[in-house]
This record gives sequence, C-alpha cells and structure tokens, in this order.
Amino acid sequence: MQKGKTGRMRLFRRKEAIRAPVAEKRVLILLDWENLEINLLRVPPCQYTVEKWLIRLKDQIVADFGEIVDIYVFGSEMFLHRWKEPFTRLGFVLMPTPPSIKKNGTEPEPNLTDHYMIKRGGKLLDLKGLTHLVIGSGDQHFLPLINEAKNRGLGVIVVVGSKDSLSAEIRRRADKIYYLPL
Repeated sequence: MQKGKTGRMRLFRRKEAIRAPVAEKRVLILLDWENLEINLLRVPPCQYTVEKWLIRLKDQIVADFGEIVDIYVFGSEMFLHRWKEPFTRLGFVLMPTPPSIKKNGTEPEPNLTDHYMIKRGGKLLDLKGLTHLVIGSGDQHFLPLINEAKNRGLGVIVVVGSKDSLSAEIRRRADKIYYLPL
C-alpha cells in the first residue's frame, strides 16, 4: 500500500489482475506441403531438418497467436509419404490428394492439392471458437479461402518458403506472414 495525494492509503494491484479476461485464441493450420517443400529444397540441408522446422513453426504460432486446434498437411501421397514419420510424430493430420489427371490425354488438370485444400479448408472454418487461419502457401488460388476467413472475422497468417512464392494480393490480405525457414 502507498499513500495517495490525499493522504489516504491506496492498494496497488498488478496490471494483469485488473485487465479483462482475454478470449482464448484458436488457430487452424492448413499446409500445402508440395508448395512448401519446393521452397525448402532451396535451403542448404545443414541449416535445418524438416522436423525441427515444423516444431519451430508450431512453437512460433502458439507464441504469437494461441492454441493450435489442428494441423492439416495436404499433398499428393508421394510427397506426404516422404515426410510421413515426422508429420505423424508431431500429430499432423495427413490429407492425401488425388493425383492430377490429364485432360484429353494432353494437359494435366490444375493443381488438385490447392483445390482440395480450399474445399476442405472452407468446411473447417466452421470449427467452434476458431480465431485464426494459417495457410501454408502464398499461391493466389487461396484467395477465396482467405476472403471467406476474413468475412468470418478470422485473422489470416500465411507461411511461405520465399518472397517469390507469395502473391501480391495474398501479401495484402494476410495479417502476418512467416518466411521459411524460421
């Protein structure tokens, strides 16, 4: 206790005690592993291991934004199989996407990983109490999902492997951007 200007005793409380309770933040992470892996290959192998990078990413998101609800990793079976052990050890949910099919035997279909991730991600935005969405790709194809998250009042965080892999529109819409490796 301390005497105030009037000579009366005043009780000082710690600032934390008088703040209103903060609503818990809940984060959903969607990673386009094929997109991120291509950019990870540009980093000299001695500077990271994939598992350490994934742990650092999780830790940074928790520190900056709060509890992680789930982490979904999208990609072709071939790409996901290569990293299956660290993904499952860290509790990530693997979401294999169908292989691209050639149209009329000549042109491949657009990237089905992006399409599948956007479709599944749109459904996952309904998770109760979700406050933030993390998208692991800077690809412009994800703008509809980012816009839907923004319309629902969610914060949007984008994880990319390099500035070159980040579209200008996504850069403008994201609340925070992480560049790999962290």
